[in-house]
Amino acid sequence: MKVIATLSFLLVTFCLYGFYLNQYDFAVVPTQISSEHSRNLYDYKGVMNVHTDLSSGSAPASFVITSAKLANLDFVFFTDYNIFNVPTTFESYHGNLLVFNAGKYSYLDSRLLYYSLNQDRIGSNLGDAQVKLSDLLSQKTGASKDTLTILAHPYKAGFSWSGEIPSGLDGFELVNLKSLINRAWEEFISIIFDLTMMVILVTTYRDQRRCHRRKIS
Repeated sequence: MKVIATLSFLLVTFCLYGFYLNQYDFAVVPTQISSEHSRNLYDYKGVMNVHTDLSSGSAPASFVITSAKLANLDFVFFTDYNIFNVPTTFESYHGNLLVFNAGKYSYLDSRLLYYSLNQDRIGSNLGDAQVKLSDLLSQKTGASKDTLTILAHPYKAGFSWSGEIPSGLDGFELVNLKSLINRAWEEFISIIFDLTMMVILVTTYRDQRRCHRRKIS
C-alpha cells in the first residue's frame, strides 16, 4: 500500500513538473538586460534546424511554413536528416518569410548543418557527405563563401564535439530547445527512477524485518 501511495505521489509530482515546464517561458537573454539597437542594423528572427516529415519531423514543409509565418519569423532553414536529394521547391520568399533548403548530416560523433547557396549536392550517400564536409572543415575560415557548415546541438549527450574546432566551421548552434528539453527530461526521469527504487528497497527491507520478527516471536 505504501508503495502505491508513494508511486502515486511521484506521478502527481511528475504531472505538476510537466505543467510547470509548459508554462515556463525560455529566455536566451535575461529580460533585465536591455540594449539599444543601431538604426543601421536589423534584427532577424528565425529557426535554423527544422525537420519535416521527410526525416524525423511530424509535419510537411507547407505546414511548417504556415506556422512560421504565424509566428512572425523572418527565416527558416529546413535541415532534414541525411537527405541527399534535398528538395528546393520551397526555397524562396513566402510572404515575409525566407525559406532555405539545407540538410543535417552525420559527421564523426557529431551532426553538421550544411547549406549551399548554389544548391550544390553534398553527395549521393553518407560517404560522399563525409568527404565533402571534411574538405570544407579543413579550409581556412571564410574560404567557402557559397556554403554554410554549422555544428548542430553541440551540448546534446552523445553528440558533443571533441578535439580542436576546425577552421572551416562557420558557426555553432548554441541553443537547441529540443535538445535542452530532452536532456532535462532524461535527468528528471533518472531522478524519479532512483527515488522509486529507493522507496521500494526501503519498503522491502521493512517488510522483511517484520516477517523475520514474526517468525522469531
